[in-house]
Amino acid sequence: MIKGIYFSQVRPGETAQGAVMKVFDEIEAMKRAGFEMMHVNAEPLSSGLRRTHLGKGVCAAIPFTCVFSEFTYRPEYDLHDFYYFRFEAADCRFTSFLKKLKERNPNAKIIIEFPDYPNTYWLKGFVYLPLLLKDIAARRKYRGCVDRFAVLDPQYKEICGVRTLNYMNGIDISRIPTRKPGGYAIKDRIDVIGVSTMFPNHGYDRFILSMAEYYKSGGKRKIVFHVVGEGPGPELPRYRNMVKEYGLADNVIFEGRRVGEDLYSLFDKCDLALECLGAFRKGLDLSSSLKSREYFAVGIPFVTGCVIDLIPEMDSPYVMKIANDESIPDMEQMLIFADSVYRKESEESVIANMRRFAEENCTYDHTLGEVIEYIRSGR
Repeated sequence: MIKGIYFSQVRPGETAQGAVMKVFDEIEAMKRAGFEMMHVNAEPLSSGLRRTHLGKGVCAAIPFTCVFSEFTYRPEYDLHDFYYFRFEAADCRFTSFLKKLKERNPNAKIIIEFPDYPNTYWLKGFVYLPLLLKDIAARRKYRGCVDRFAVLDPQYKEICGVRTLNYMNGIDISRIPTRKPGGYAIKDRIDVIGVSTMFPNHGYDRFILSMAEYYKSGGKRKIVFHVVGEGPGPELPRYRNMVKEYGLADNVIFEGRRVGEDLYSLFDKCDLALECLGAFRKGLDLSSSLKSREYFAVGIPFVTGCVIDLIPEMDSPYVMKIANDESIPDMEQMLIFADSVYRKESEESVIANMRRFAEENCTYDHTLGEVIEYIRSGR
C-alpha cells in the first residue's frame, strides 16, 4: 500500500471553516484512493515574544526565523512514499525540513499545494514585506527537493524549475443538503445570499453599490441581501458604513457567522447567490473557490466576477458572469438572469440539475485526480 503524510497548519477540532475542512477532505480522498495516510500539523510558535499577535509578527519578520510555525523532522516520517504539503508561506527553516525529508527518503515524492500562485496574496503591504522576502528567497531552494507543485491555474506548467500538477478545490457532497424550493415565481422580492470571510476579493461592496444605483434610478423590485460571515479585517465595517450611507438598512441583513443547519436553512429562503466579485483584487481571473462548489451542491444559481474552473466556457445556465473589475454591476441584468433561470424550468429542476453537476464534478475524488494519478505513477 502507498503510504503518505499530509503536512498542514491546521489541527483536528479547529473551527470548521472552508480551508480547514479542505485539508481533512483531501486526506479522506487520498484514503479512498487506497493510500495509507498520516496527518502532521505544524508546531505553533507561541512562547516568549510570540505569545501575542504583535510579538508573532515582529518575530516572523526577523531574518532566519520561522514565519509563524514550523515542522520538526521525526524518524517515523521515513519509509513513506510521498509527502504532501498545504502551502502558506515559506522560510529557510521550511526548506531545510524539505531537504531533510529528501535526504532521508530520496525516492519519496514531495508535493506542495500552492493554491494562489503566482500570488502569496496575504503577504501584501509594507508590513508583510519581510515575510514576502523570506518566501521569495525560500522558493529558490525548492528545485532538487520538491518533485511537483499542485496549482489551481493550469496555465502554470513550471514553478522555480519544478513541474506542476493541476488540481481543483472540491467539497464533501455528503455534508451539504440541497435547499428546499421556496416557490420562486418572478416575484416582487428576491433574496440574495453571500457567504464569505469578508476579504476585499469577495467584492460584496460592488453588489451594495449596484443596489444603491438600482434604487437611485427608480428600481422598484425588493432586493434583500443576506451577508453571511465575519472577518478579521475592515471589510465588514466598511459594508455596514456603505449600507448606512446609501440608506439600504431595509435591504441588507448582516447575518453574522452561520454554519451547518443554521446556514442551510438560510439558503432555503434565498433565490440567488454571490461568488467572488473582487477576484481581480488578487490578480485572479480564474476561480476555484469552495463557494462555487457549495452553491452547485445546494442548488442555487449564482453570480461571479471571473471564470469558474469547473466551467471554463462559462456555459452553465445557472451561472452569470459579470465584469472582473471595479465597475458597478448592472442590477437589472442580474434580476433578468434570475428570472430567466426560474422561467425556463421549475425550481425543483434547477436544484436537481445543479446538484447532479456537483456530484459529477465537485468531489475531491474528481478534483484531485491528477495529483492522485501522479502519486500512483512511477514517475
